[in-house]
Amino acid sequence: MFDHDSLAIMDFETSIKHDIALLRSSPAVPKHIKLYGFFYEISSGKLTEVVRDVPGIGSCVNEGMRRYAAPARWCDLVGPSNR
Repeated sequence: MFDHDSLAIMDFETSIKHDIALLRSSPAVPKHIKLYGFFYEISSGKLTEVVRDVPGIGSCVNEGMRRYAAPARWCDLVGPSNR
């Protein structure tokens, strides 16, 4: 149905940074909300933090790119108090 190569994101870091910038500039997202951008490695199950945008600190790329063991579900990562 789709050519998988045409759907691939060639530079995931740039894509994630762009997505976070779009969210931060959106009037629908409250300015006090912390935004994080992660990359999920399907083959290893690792979750890598790529960018963090925290009000008062600003946006930064995590130079060491923090790695996490992937949770079973996204809602496990954010937890009930963050929903």
